[in-house]
Amino acid sequence: MNQNKRKAEIELQLKKINDREKQLKAQMRAIDAREKEAARKKETRAKIILGGFLVNQYRRGDSEIGDLFNKAIQHANERDRQALSTYVESISTK
Repeated sequence: MNQNKRKAEIELQLKKINDREKQLKAQMRAIDAREKEAARKKETRAKIILGGFLVNQYRRGDSEIGDLFNKAIQHANERDRQALSTYVESISTK
């Protein structure tokens, strides 16, 4: 009988360890998700800053930037091509 009690105690300890492992894994997934989100936000901010710089250069008459915009339009899919064309037209008339 004593061995059955000890066995039950060990099984309970294993269950607690397994539950703790699940909690720790969930915490790791949450940390990874936050890190990925932060990296995406930094990348988006950098793209916005770079885009703003390129638009300002284009407005100042930089022909290389105009060529770059035309390349972007040519290589974009149909939906994006329309959006880019419309945007470039709007900034070239300002």
